[in-house]
Amino acid sequence: MGLKDLFARQPHWPDVQSVVQKLNRAEFTAYVAGGAVRDLLLGQKAKDFDVATDAKPEDVEKIFKKTINVGRLFGTTIVPFENHQIEITTFRKDGAYKDGRHPEAVEFSAPEEDAKRRDFTVNALFYDLANDRVIDYVGGLADLERKVLRTVGLASERFEEDKLRVLRAVRFAAQLGFTIDEETLRAVRDFASQIRVVSFERITEEVKKLVRASHVRHGLEILHEVKLLEVIWPELTFVGDRERFKAFLPVTGHLAGSFEMFIALCLIFEGHEVPVPFILSREQKRRVDFLRRGFEHQRKNEIDVLLDMNEEDGPLLTELSLALSGANLLPKTLMPEWIERFLKVSDEHGELPKPWVNGDDLLKLGFKASSQFGQVLNKIYSAQLGGEFASRDEALTAAARLLKN
Repeated sequence: MGLKDLFARQPHWPDVQSVVQKLNRAEFTAYVAGGAVRDLLLGQKAKDFDVATDAKPEDVEKIFKKTINVGRLFGTTIVPFENHQIEITTFRKDGAYKDGRHPEAVEFSAPEEDAKRRDFTVNALFYDLANDRVIDYVGGLADLERKVLRTVGLASERFEEDKLRVLRAVRFAAQLGFTIDEETLRAVRDFASQIRVVSFERITEEVKKLVRASHVRHGLEILHEVKLLEVIWPELTFVGDRERFKAFLPVTGHLAGSFEMFIALCLIFEGHEVPVPFILSREQKRRVDFLRRGFEHQRKNEIDVLLDMNEEDGPLLTELSLALSGANLLPKTLMPEWIERFLKVSDEHGELPKPWVNGDDLLKLGFKASSQFGQVLNKIYSAQLGGEFASRDEALTAAARLLKN
């Protein structure tokens, strides 16, 4: 299958193709850029499509009837469609970074310069639709083949420019299942203490993505290795205890993509109340509190109290229970009774929606029945109840990804 075929099978591709072709007809160079190219080459679904071009924002606004100006000084314009949008950015070279996050100014430039200002080589690839080819100025294709995450140019320079890249390196490793290049990993460790210059909002978003990643345990192991988790959440003392953290890692396999589950697990392993350094909504705080209260009731063998809690997050609590019983923090003999009784009560009261994904769906996707089905279905259902998916299609895609990995 050629590259064109890979791209053509993606949602919204006709709109992406139309954007690129309109820019080409206006005699501008235009390439699909960044993460979409990386993901498709890895055989994964592209989440968002970005376009890089030599057209300036004012040119883009003349070519397309409807645009949203989100960063003219930085060369970025959005072209909206019915249920998605495409970000168009002018090829650029960044000026000095003085706040540890953003360049003070940019200079519009050529594709090669634009690739060199990006964070990691696998994110700096371009797809040339007109000639059906990938353009690689920085060795990203070789790194994709080796499954290695490496900065563009010197890691110390990239992280000095933007401190959030330190955390993004770990998050991408968790999402892609890649190892981090030795020089890049050394720089992550050296710059870990500087992540605190980044806003809590941005740190929260990166940690959320890491927790939802296919290789979350791998990511958390790296966070621990470079002592980045200790900088982000210094009040957690258990991460500095090798044995306690070693016991914590297997439990993270039950996170079900839930950020609230991750926080609750950390607090449970810590053993007492500590400040949470993330930006949480009222609903997220409620769910963390529910999980912690559920743990305490189970620890005290108060099953009737648990059933009376009657919360919609019960399946997530069930997942937490299984994880903690495996870590010997809850009695294993309690689990079957608690799970059976909770699910029975939930079913009788009709409080839980039907799962979007079942075993038949996995068979239709081409997977052979296996013992993994139950674990995957539990995780997907928990994520569905947690509002992680906007549609059944998203749930199916996540289930397929879990089984493939």
